Amino acid sequence: MLGYPEGHMDNTDVTSTDEIQFLKEKIEAGADFVLTQLFYDVNGFLAWEKQCRAQGIICPIIPGIMPIQSYNGFRRITSLAKIRVPAEVTASLDPIKVIRTFPFRSRDKEKATCPNMPCPLTIETNCSI
Repeated sequence: MLGYPEGHMDNTDVTSTDEIQFLKEKIEAGADFVLTQLFYDVNGFLAWEKQCRAQGIICPIIPGIMPIQSYNGFRRITSLAKIRVPAEVTASLDPIKVIRTFPFRSRDKEKATCPNMPCPLTIETNCSI
């Protein structure tokens, strides 16, 4: 069963308490565990889990995680799913706020070679994100 610690992106009028009640009804109908939507706000998740437990949800709650593979992908998915991103998470992503491109893709932007990469990737140094 899917749980929404940050609320369902399409149900903005539903309160957290109502969302947890819906979840409890689904569990009572036969769900064995809860898998949450992805999140990066750990404190928000822990507070939501505490609310679930207080409402009598005792099955396992599995946190939904999504590895960050690129800054643009991270921004796209968090924006699409309306996921809160704590300031410390955003700040920790500063080193990857660049667009990586293969050298054979020609662009009119200044590029610099990435010395720590095993393959010939380049990094655009004047991109706007």
